[in-house]
Amino acid sequence: MKAVQKHQVMVVDDNHDDLRLLSQYLAELGLDVRVSVSAENALELIGQSLPDLIVLDYKMPEMDGISLCQRLKGDERTRHIPVMFVSAVCGSDEIVSALESGAVDFVRKPFDKAEILARIKNHLNLQQQTATLRRALNECRDTFSQSSEGFFHRLIERVNSVYWIVSGDWQQMHYVNPAYESVWGESSDRLRAEPLAWLNRLASADARTIRQCIERAMREVPDMISLPDYRLILSDGSMKWVQTKGYRIEPANHNDDRYAWVSTDISERKSNEQNLNYLANHDPLTGLRNRLQLAERVESEIVRSKRHGHSLALLIIDVDHFKSVNDCYGHMAGDLALCALAAVLKEQIRSIDSAFRYGGEEFVVILPEESLEQALQVAERIRLRVSAQPLQLESGDVNITVSIGVSVYPEDGDGYNRLVRVADDHLLNAKRQGRNCVQPAYD
Repeated sequence: MKAVQKHQVMVVDDNHDDLRLLSQYLAELGLDVRVSVSAENALELIGQSLPDLIVLDYKMPEMDGISLCQRLKGDERTRHIPVMFVSAVCGSDEIVSALESGAVDFVRKPFDKAEILARIKNHLNLQQQTATLRRALNECRDTFSQSSEGFFHRLIERVNSVYWIVSGDWQQMHYVNPAYESVWGESSDRLRAEPLAWLNRLASADARTIRQCIERAMREVPDMISLPDYRLILSDGSMKWVQTKGYRIEPANHNDDRYAWVSTDISERKSNEQNLNYLANHDPLTGLRNRLQLAERVESEIVRSKRHGHSLALLIIDVDHFKSVNDCYGHMAGDLALCALAAVLKEQIRSIDSAFRYGGEEFVVILPEESLEQALQVAERIRLRVSAQPLQLESGDVNITVSIGVSVYPEDGDGYNRLVRVADDHLLNAKRQGRNCVQPAYD
């Protein structure tokens, strides 16, 4: 993967390992990388040379990522620089706070190399395109005012992105190119009569946020505004993802504030990002969640259990003699055995439970609000179901069994590491007892 040109990216993170790893990835991409371990130092470096993109850790000592992003967006010189957050803490509150502070993206730690590089490359390309467009818009302002069929129209009426020139108060639509009809799926005539009619196509979950952003832009009249990505619901029920940015055109007089808005269909990019995100968080063989999500989910459930006074159970499940299955019947048989076990887990657990592929032939199941007795019953059901369902191969049926270790919060521990350690100890004991059993023993 190579960058089109040598963009400059600043990475701000107080975690030296993450900083070094991401810097290495970006250098491989051919980017000019600058690093900082603090927000204060980052501000000094940015003041010396403006980067094309800033990758920013959410949590840092002294000045956190949100405060730094707000400082950057409040400064005339830096407000146009896209900011991407990375964080191990990525609940909806954190993501919303980051986007509201002006960020363009939020990536979860530990990040997947292919995913984060794809996102960075997309934002750099978009930044380059919008900067070029902004220069062109200012250069052709006079040409546009002189003739509605002038250079500006010839420049953009055939492109795929929607370009519109609208008054700062959104009361008058001065120009919209033909791409509006293909992206929004409706005639632009209504838009000319009612400039805010485009909002009617927004998905209900996105409409309020976008309206608030537009209203804030009307009040504050910023030089640039970047709307959060939003969804359009077309008349046939299909959905599109759209990215929109607005740029203030220097007015010829004080009573003629105008904005150039650019809206781009990013549905394909969103689909690719969702696929990357799925692959980063799920085991490709079984479709279960992978180990990266396990610790966070357990800690989250512990917090919820503590708040409501509930118990929480954790099962570690291991396929017995798995190496023998691979050696005797081939690795395809081993893969089939793992998929069969994953199917049993999905079948036997509730909607509020979670199953993970822990690694190799080991799986973990989280059972919220389950006591030890209840967890042992679930584990026993899983064990019996697996042993009663031979693996069907061309050469004949192969019997598969599992050993299961169980631990429970709060009796066995009040944290992820302790619960896993106790369950793993019980799993080892199950193997010592001859395998194909649950430990602690179910009475």
